Amino acid sequence: MSSEGHTTGPACSLSHGLNCSLPGHSAHAAAAVAALLAATTCCTVLGNAVVVAAVVTFRQLQTRTNAFTLSLAVADLLVGLLVMPFSATRSLYGCWFFGPTFCKVHTCMDFLFTTSSIFHLCAIAFDRHVAICDPLRYGARVSRRTVTLLVALCWLVALLYVVPIMLGWNLVGIEEEVARSSCPGNCELYLNTAFALTSAACGYYAPMVGMVVAYARVYSVARAQSRRVRAEANRGHGADERAGGKQKARTSLRREHNATKTLGIIMGVFLVLWLPYYASSIASAFSVSGAIDPVAWDAFFWMGYSNSAINPVLYACFNRSFRAAFRLLLSRRAFKASARRLDLSES
Repeated sequence: MSSEGHTTGPACSLSHGLNCSLPGHSAHAAAAVAALLAATTCCTVLGNAVVVAAVVTFRQLQTRTNAFTLSLAVADLLVGLLVMPFSATRSLYGCWFFGPTFCKVHTCMDFLFTTSSIFHLCAIAFDRHVAICDPLRYGARVSRRTVTLLVALCWLVALLYVVPIMLGWNLVGIEEEVARSSCPGNCELYLNTAFALTSAACGYYAPMVGMVVAYARVYSVARAQSRRVRAEANRGHGADERAGGKQKARTSLRREHNATKTLGIIMGVFLVLWLPYYASSIASAFSVSGAIDPVAWDAFFWMGYSNSAINPVLYACFNRSFRAAFRLLLSRRAFKASARRLDLSES
């Protein structure tokens, strides 16, 4: 996202074509920053494309939980394709070369995709809460219809979230300040205090509290379940058939716990990486001086963008099935007709 609140952006001049740049950047520093931003963008696109391909290709990954994972990966992929390249150009040159109309389109896409990400994480938190805390009713409470509705809501609510920006409500009451301090051609985003606070509260802090509460409950219940399973395993009594049933239940429970752990880590990383941006938004809204260093803003929103590149790495590190799927996609086996039915736990 772009700089928020009553801030002043970097000096920008379009009179020299591509010669405008952020002040204080040496040639070596600019090259290093360009390489870092390009790597982040490429990793975001390639990584999330692989996640999408894995879920679409392998039937074992086509679970209700992974419906949210797939939609989240699409949001992250769109960030890499439609938001990052233009934001990188602005970060490197300190100017916006794509016109005022696309500036507003870009800003709306930025808000749409990044906001939908946190709503997807809320949906995942709900899914994991039901799977661990109410497993007997999981099938009824998280049906295919429910999953479809939740995914649609994640996108619809995020879309409604950007409507006020399209209508210019974010500038109500600060028009004169914007006209006085904005830099023509820099595609800065200004939010009045009410909009900045509402944006941060509804788009980050409220979902964060809900997810933390949900995962605290999930963690407590999961620990109790694990202790109970270990106690039963240590007793080691019962007929073979009964023991086989318990082993199957333990395997299923372990799989649910592993999925919950992976998605909990993804949620935690998201919250940590976007926290500086939203904390600065609140600080900016109440700041007397009203100025936040433009370089700091750049760093904060690129921290948030980097989350879209990190998610595929987290899947590979903490989820065995995704790791096997990624490995198969890089080999010829994934393109065989039987690939959809492969057991990824044994690949």
